[in-house]
Amino acid sequence: MKVITNLVIWAFTLILLLALENHILWPTASPVISIVVLILILFATRKWWFVLTEGNTGVVLFDPMFNHLSEISGGLSMKLPWESIYKTIDTRKDIFTMKHLDGENYPTANGFLLEVKWIVVISPNIGHLVNFVRFKPEDAQTQVRARVTAFLNAYINQRSDNEVIGGIKKRSVPGFHTLRNDFENLFNGQNLHQIEKDYGIWTGKPEVFDVDRDAESQKTRATKGKVEALKEAADFLVESSKVKGKPTLTYKEALKIAQTEHETRKAESIDLDVSGLPGGIQSFIVPMKGKT
Repeated sequence: MKVITNLVIWAFTLILLLALENHILWPTASPVISIVVLILILFATRKWWFVLTEGNTGVVLFDPMFNHLSEISGGLSMKLPWESIYKTIDTRKDIFTMKHLDGENYPTANGFLLEVKWIVVISPNIGHLVNFVRFKPEDAQTQVRARVTAFLNAYINQRSDNEVIGGIKKRSVPGFHTLRNDFENLFNGQNLHQIEKDYGIWTGKPEVFDVDRDAESQKTRATKGKVEALKEAADFLVESSKVKGKPTLTYKEALKIAQTEHETRKAESIDLDVSGLPGGIQSFIVPMKGKT
């Protein structure tokens, strides 16, 4: 509708000028009069025209005759006399940032919680400004947050903590499905996502800054690591205590020795008497005394 109306006005203006030039409307008019009339027309219609910064500024117009919003942007543009400016938008200023740099928790496939720090910068999208002004900024933010949350839940819930953290710490290589790469393309990269079209926004390049285990998960992981280390040490002690193929230590005794040795290294205050233990066990415990 906007394009057709502009074409009609341009055609009417051109016909009027040709008619003046060929003395159809005013047979006695001279070229000077035609020029004067042209100047008067341009002066009378001066408020119809806009010169907008290319790529940065857009204007949304309201047409009361058709109860219609339309957008003009980039270079020389025209509005009809009865249209009013609904809103002027500068994409360099009318931006808002969604960020969670304090971390949000998402569960992994192996039962840990990961804190994810991310940011999405949202700006108006030239060419879709009518949709941008139809909604409140909070509406667009709600849609963006819903997609971010759904993606992070699905991605992290299907992977272990090591896989997610390992992927985020690797250098971003296009084509590889790491958390950072997939998050950057959450809204189709350089192509518009449907959410961006519907709400007249541009999300630029979403970014995940950091991923780490939450405090409780780190504590749990440290505890599991300690238990595994004690089990391995106990297995080694039982194997080393063998005399003629038979262990002289039970697994329970070996585990107690390993736990005591762990506490010794931690506190640096207990001296074990290992003189009566088999040589293999002594070689395991003695070198570690005094270490932290």
